Amino acid sequence: MKTLSGTILVADDDSDIREILRDTLDSLGAKIVTAVDGQDCLDRVEAEAPDVILLDIGMPVKSGLQVLQDF
Repeated sequence: MKTLSGTILVADDDSDIREILRDTLDSLGAKIVTAVDGQDCLDRVEAEAPDVILLDIGMPVKSGLQVLQDF
């Protein structure tokens, strides 16, 4: 199986989804960073500079669409 490299940010308010994605992607070798809402996602982008973001559209504080507008 091919391994992943780089940093992936998983932004989702559902803890089960975050955990499944974190565990799966981590097992493939990627560094995983998680965020619990849209503002947390923006903060993590600044701190971690991820290569890829998996972004939930429906989140509290700031929705995924609001996060995209802030980029």
